[in-house]
Amino acid sequence: MFAKNDVKDRVDSVRDSAKGSACEVRASLKDAADQSCSYIKDNPWAGVGAGAVVGLVIGFLLGKK
Repeated sequence: MFAKNDVKDRVDSVRDSAKGSACEVRASLKDAADQSCSYIKDNPWAGVGAGAVVGLVIGFLLGKK
């Protein structure tokens, strides 16, 4: 009986900790996305260049047999 309650308490504790961590990660990803959007708006050619490089790399990898 006591072990069952201890396990339940620990599971609840881990769940709460995971929820808190997920919220922190989501907030930091939102900040990173906002910063990258503002950077691309300030430097559009950097975004075009990055997109071109990514496209070339993907095209090279898909075209290779």
